[in-house]
Amino acid sequence: MGFLTASYWQAVPNYSSLLLQHYSFKGTPLCLMLLCGGEGEPQGRAGAYLTGQALCWFRDLMSRGRLLRRLLRRTEDGMDVVRAEIGGLLDRLQGEIISYGLLDSPLTYSGIFCCDDRFLLMSGGNGKIFIINRGNRGGTVKCLAADRDWDNENAPFEMKYGVLQSGVGILLSTDTFAELANKDEIADCLPVWELHSPERLKRRLGELGLMAQERGGKNMAAGLLVTRDGGSQC
Repeated sequence: MGFLTASYWQAVPNYSSLLLQHYSFKGTPLCLMLLCGGEGEPQGRAGAYLTGQALCWFRDLMSRGRLLRRLLRRTEDGMDVVRAEIGGLLDRLQGEIISYGLLDSPLTYSGIFCCDDRFLLMSGGNGKIFIINRGNRGGTVKCLAADRDWDNENAPFEMKYGVLQSGVGILLSTDTFAELANKDEIADCLPVWELHSPERLKRRLGELGLMAQERGGKNMAAGLLVTRDGGSQC
């Protein structure tokens, strides 16, 4: 399994926070992407704190040879450890965000951690996660919020575990990005099975962002991971 990754960040001022880390360990790709939406300075500070601590965790993971080897050789066992660590980290950070007075309620976020073809999806509040794949008539887009469809996204989930297929895209986005660029436009602009370089992926994601910005979008950010056969490109 290989990954392509790209991100979109609307020009400042922007109170959203986006973390994207993509590395290879002995030929196996690992990726952590985490997005926190924000509409004001308090949410911006809270999102920066959460993504900053998640970055510290990921950098520590990349230095832990024993766990990395376990992820490669016994992926299910290794992912169980990672799932427990990430879940505990996010729960602790959400509590700290409230106890430190950064916010009065938990922060909305969405995220994905991948090791080869195994993934963990993370969502807090009503974080937006979409899957993009090839349908019978072009591309299809589905919102993964508690397995609900695009028009019924109200119940959040905390964490999902699964196996990735080749040729699909996982899109994390802020609320306004997803609302102002509808599902048909996302599918048309991101034919993920045809995009074979990070540069093209980033350009197409930027086109969607510009479209949403022209419709009044603010504080927008998005991250995209595309799976494919073969090696990864960052």
